[in-house]
Amino acid sequence: MKENKRSIIIYFLEMLLVFLIIDFFMTIVAGGVASSTLFHKYGNDLITEIFYSFAILIVMLLFKNSYVFTEKKDKFWNGVMLAVPMLIISIYNFAYSILDLGSFNLASFVNMLVFCIFVGIAEEFLCRGWLQNEFIERFSHNKKEIIVSIILSSLVFGCMHLVNISFQTTFETIIQIINATALGFLLGTIYYKTKNIWSVIFLHSFYDFSIMLGEIDM
Repeated sequence: MKENKRSIIIYFLEMLLVFLIIDFFMTIVAGGVASSTLFHKYGNDLITEIFYSFAILIVMLLFKNSYVFTEKKDKFWNGVMLAVPMLIISIYNFAYSILDLGSFNLASFVNMLVFCIFVGIAEEFLCRGWLQNEFIERFSHNKKEIIVSIILSSLVFGCMHLVNISFQTTFETIIQIINATALGFLLGTIYYKTKNIWSVIFLHSFYDFSIMLGEIDM
């Protein structure tokens, strides 16, 4: 048991390092490509996330996790309804952002919408579809160890947001990491229960969209 605990901690640290390196690399590479092209708002972010999505798909195929795309233990809407509090917050944010819009740019809106969809796809495939499954398959033999695996994969997801310290304050970054970790645990639990990756992709994308919509005219 002690050996198993040590192994899962080492694996967690290894995966955290790999994720941060991938995140940094993809941001730099995609940012370099995007900087040479003119886009409306969120264009650079969209290109980054597209690069990220393709990299993750390659990782999942290499680790033979393609079953994530089709495996379902529960229906799409059943998974969504497990996150009612999150949905309420997202709907509130969405309504508030709509009412508070000062101006509207269709191109920026489309960029932002597609960007949020790709964020949901990339991060859920990576953190739930691949990493969480890897933790559970390698180290989890009972309910307690499954919970630990979900927590550790959520921590990696939260720490991935550390790179955002380059354009926001340290305090804002810490709050974002805490929020993302909690969100990751909720989505990870829903995914484990339903095995429907599309439910958590929708929840993730809609949550981000509802928050970012308020920034579209800034």
